Amino acid sequence: MSLNCLQRSLWIGVVLISTIFEIHAQECADEAACNYLPFSGPGYCIQIEPYAIHSGTIGLEDLTGFTTYRIYALCENVDDFVSSVTGDTAFPTVIESDGDVFQSPFGGALGSDITSSLFGFFPSLQFDSFVTIGLTESATGEEGYINTISSAANPWPLNFENTGALSIEDEIGGGWFIFNGQTNGIAGDDARVLLGQITTTGSLSGSLYVQFFQEGLTTNDLRVHFDFADACVGPEDTSTCDYPELGYGCDGICLSDVDNDGIGELFFANGMA
Repeated sequence: MSLNCLQRSLWIGVVLISTIFEIHAQECADEAACNYLPFSGPGYCIQIEPYAIHSGTIGLEDLTGFTTYRIYALCENVDDFVSSVTGDTAFPTVIESDGDVFQSPFGGALGSDITSSLFGFFPSLQFDSFVTIGLTESATGEEGYINTISSAANPWPLNFENTGALSIEDEIGGGWFIFNGQTNGIAGDDARVLLGQITTTGSLSGSLYVQFFQEGLTTNDLRVHFDFADACVGPEDTSTCDYPELGYGCDGICLSDVDNDGIGELFFANGMA
């Protein structure tokens, strides 16, 4: 049985009463959503979001079934600086997937290894898997290239390129870093810095040990070990957002009901009411 706008409004009114606490408990920073709440900052955490969902061939590579994820460090202040990601036995840094991981033969282990001028020849290079601090291609201007520390016992950049799995959890340890003040490590207006891009057919898991300089001050050294299972939701993530149905407001009222009779003229004429 279909409901007209008046019937739907009464029904939705009852539902809203029973779900109001759940709606306000959710965080959604999209002003078009019914459960919009201004984003007040996530604290320090990591965010993992889908960047591209693939279907078909891109250049020479069939990426059907792959999803490209981007991993961010979210900050509290716009001038926070992400200095490094490191790992050892005490604070392992690991990125792994239970599926296949795409590694472009024209890319590298680091975001600064990507040459964007090759995208026209090898478009799948845009979806290479890499780790980084704020860069998706070679550094320019006041940006800084990504530096790495590894050992002969654990050449993690090479292992990452060869297997798609990143593991820095040995006694010697290692990681990647930039120098304070280089602009790709500054949080900026969106309060986040890119740490990695992974294109995979599976689900991601792991942990990252991240060093922050709060407000860009080396004296405010903050180091946090993040588990992927505890990733937070940032302002760009709309997965918790609740949107009204087409032609209706969040209160269940027809947006086109100009004569207030409970029937939407435009939608009724189109057979949609």
